[in-house]
Amino acid sequence: MTDPVRATLERQLEDAEQRVASTRGAVIRMLAGGVPLCSDRIAAARGQLTRALAERTVARELLRELHAVDGEPT
Repeated sequence: MTDPVRATLERQLEDAEQRVASTRGAVIRMLAGGVPLCSDRIAAARGQLTRALAERTVARELLRELHAVDGEPT
């Protein structure tokens, strides 16, 4: 039962980590390119980054809990 759940959570974690890295890079490139910090583009990217960070945190915590239930080290 936990194997499909674990696989799904691991996939979600990988996806979220990729989105975090990609979005963070996009924000840095925009700022380096002269886009003002207060711009709508930066605000939208920050919103995406916040969502990706939250998804990553949730996936990590759920995997940690799943490992604890299965008696595995976290």
